[in-house]
Amino acid sequence: MQFSSRHRYAAVLAVISILILVIGVLLKPAPPSHNQREDLTVTRAELENLERVVRRNNLRNLSSTFMTVAEDATSHITMVAPWGVNAVRLPDLEMVVAKRMDTLPRELSTVGEASHQVIEPMQWVPGLPFFTGRLAAGSDVSPANLTNTTPRQGDWVEVVADGVFGQVMMSPGIYNGVVQADCGSFIQYRLLTTVPLNPSHLGGGLFDLVGDLHGVVLPCDDGLAIIPVSELKKAAYAANSDASFTLVMYGMKLVDRPASNSGQSAVVVQEVWDRWPADHAGLSPGDEVIAIDNHPISLVQDIAATLKASGSAPHLVRIRRASRNVELQVSPMSPQVANEARSSLTASDETGVLVDRVTKGSSADRAGLRPQDRIVTLDGRPATPAACEQVFGQLTIQQPVTITIKRPGRRILVQVQP
Repeated sequence: MQFSSRHRYAAVLAVISILILVIGVLLKPAPPSHNQREDLTVTRAELENLERVVRRNNLRNLSSTFMTVAEDATSHITMVAPWGVNAVRLPDLEMVVAKRMDTLPRELSTVGEASHQVIEPMQWVPGLPFFTGRLAAGSDVSPANLTNTTPRQGDWVEVVADGVFGQVMMSPGIYNGVVQADCGSFIQYRLLTTVPLNPSHLGGGLFDLVGDLHGVVLPCDDGLAIIPVSELKKAAYAANSDASFTLVMYGMKLVDRPASNSGQSAVVVQEVWDRWPADHAGLSPGDEVIAIDNHPISLVQDIAATLKASGSAPHLVRIRRASRNVELQVSPMSPQVANEARSSLTASDETGVLVDRVTKGSSADRAGLRPQDRIVTLDGRPATPAACEQVFGQLTIQQPVTITIKRPGRRILVQVQP
């Protein structure tokens, strides 16, 4: 009897266990349904939408920053008449006005809503793509803020200019660093950005988002470029030196070199700028300067003192050209000389051979020739396509050759080596 009771008790326990298992299965949570997965997807979409909203707000903030900097920058920039270019006011150089490098002095003024203020020239040099001027006291153009640091590569910057009709012109971009490339006789570096430059930017400034000025848009031989403020200061200082005196006052650059015949040192004309006094007098690249006002000349350093001794009077310059001596009369630059040199029309001189391309690593490339240079002479003889092909037909020339090339506003003597 006891045995049967134990079996019945075990059977009851078994039934209870089975019931517990069945109830557990029935009460087990169901796996996520399709609708729940849709709920998860919607949540992610909301997060992505939120991120897009944040980005849009950041862009709005950035755009607002650009406009704020541009509006502040225009207090340092003004339009210049009659050229239709901009000028930037700096603490050290006063007004920096963009100009063509062969342009002669003339009266310039600011273009304002209320009045026009005359810009008094301080320094006008043919080898500079800008000139410095001074405004009268009380001008509404304030000096720009400068900094000793440059933007970091990848930072936002913007080119700001004053439009012809007084509107603010703002062109944002990314700063890409500094590159070594000539712009005239005194400037060797440029700033790189992603801003596509156009003539309306001429004379405008490159600003960072703090509002500091880093460069000015100027014309160069190969187009427009942003020149660092440090280069502007260095160029202005170099143009004031005795070594640059003949370029500043006469539009000619002189160098020391051994004479071709005697082997003695000689002073040679390397550059002549169009419509400046040296060009007006008939000097050409390659001429050897023998004497000035009957004072023998053997070194460039002797010339500045000789020319300055006679003040603004015309000078008698004796040169050697093609084995014969020639005397020319040269006057220093002055408003009167500038007016005499400026003709009522400009004729195009298409003599010489136009350089279409320059192969990298060639003798011409090492000598500094560029596309669009025009070769005028080869070793003193007029350049022809056949003569240029004979000399430069190979990557490396066979023997040294002296050529004269023409670039916008100037003629330059160039030595090309094998």
